[in-house]
Amino acid sequence: MDIGDAYQTLEILDRTTDEEIIIAIFTVRVTDTPGRADDYRKALDAIAKANNSQKLQNFLYGNGSFNSSSVPQGSNDWPVGLENIGNTCYLNSLLQFYFTVKPLRDMVLNFEDFKMELTEENLRQKRVGSRKVKGDEVRRAQKCTHVPCLNPC
Repeated sequence: MDIGDAYQTLEILDRTTDEEIIIAIFTVRVTDTPGRADDYRKALDAIAKANNSQKLQNFLYGNGSFNSSSVPQGSNDWPVGLENIGNTCYLNSLLQFYFTVKPLRDMVLNFEDFKMELTEENLRQKRVGSRKVKGDEVRRAQKCTHVPCLNPC
């Protein structure tokens, strides 16, 4: 990887960025997108070699704190991240936060166990805030809990 590609991979605009900042950026990139850890490691290696930086080399291969076993691995308990498309980062961050709330996550993942029965009494009492929710709204929302949602919600 050439030096230009390395800085671009790590999304570092200023090639005079301090080594400590480069290490911090590298660490954030690996933490946020562990699937690209190898790309980020190659980029950091290219920057270290181009700048003849012992500090970056030590971080990657020597006395530094990075090693491949420190890369977070996905699990059923934590989100693995979402790709941002356009201006979706705010929504993505909310979805990832909500996923960390175990009772909410369990309700979503096991929706059939928590789904409201569509009885006349339940539909008559259904409210969101002070607004009465119509039965059609509840039915449409419950249809959208199935993956994939073939009917537009």
